[in-house]
Amino acid sequence: MADLFDNTFFGATPRIFQNARKLRKSETGAEKKMWAKLKGRRFMNLKFRRQHPILRYVADFYCVEHKVVIELDGGIHNKIEQKEHDKTRTSELEKLGVRVIRFTNKDILLNTNETLRQIEAFIFRQPVNFTLPPPKGEGVTSKT
Repeated sequence: MADLFDNTFFGATPRIFQNARKLRKSETGAEKKMWAKLKGRRFMNLKFRRQHPILRYVADFYCVEHKVVIELDGGIHNKIEQKEHDKTRTSELEKLGVRVIRFTNKDILLNTNETLRQIEAFIFRQPVNFTLPPPKGEGVTSKT
């Protein structure tokens, strides 16, 4: 059982588990929308966990099978000190063999299907253009 614990939670402490439980009770609109797409193997028949303890962090969503974390970032993640924290966190998780993909809450709320395509490509390491489509009314027009 210790091996499963170590490979799933990577030594997360009881305090991190407690924090994860609190976060599950206060999810954002973007987290609710993403969880509705991921839970119950609805996405690519993959098992995801939400607010999952890993090491000293709580991952928004985690797929144990592929060791992939999906992070949803609100406005606070635009602050310089938070960007540094996110960079360190990603680096620490990558050292465990966990890959991290990040999206803004806005990406989830406004471009859910494109976000899911990017997650699929990331998990299965398919090359993909990670640029979101332009807002409606903007884009390339052809000259005839």
